Amino acid sequence: MLDKANIGYGKEMLDDLIVPIDKLKYNRLIYDLNKDNDFYMKVGDNHKIVNKYRKEETNIWVRNSHILLKTNIINKNIRKFLPLNELFACDFENKDYFWLEELVRL
Repeated sequence: MLDKANIGYGKEMLDDLIVPIDKLKYNRLIYDLNKDNDFYMKVGDNHKIVNKYRKEETNIWVRNSHILLKTNIINKNIRKFLPLNELFACDFENKDYFWLEELVRL
């Protein structure tokens, strides 16, 4: 964990580790996939799907270094929201990390 005095060093380390993604491209792809969905809304870089019938709430944030998906359900059709071929998922609550492609094939 870095303290406030080393925040600049942490930023340099992050810049060395990540490859920036094209935020506009991915925002557009996610929007195009979901724009006809009645439960979909977009505000800035946040894409939200709220289906009250299925008690589903999914948020997708497009950042410079990553795309963050937070959902309250496990959905094997997650690719309908995210137009990506390879996804590495982090389940922070259960401390589980996996390639999403493996989950989709189950």
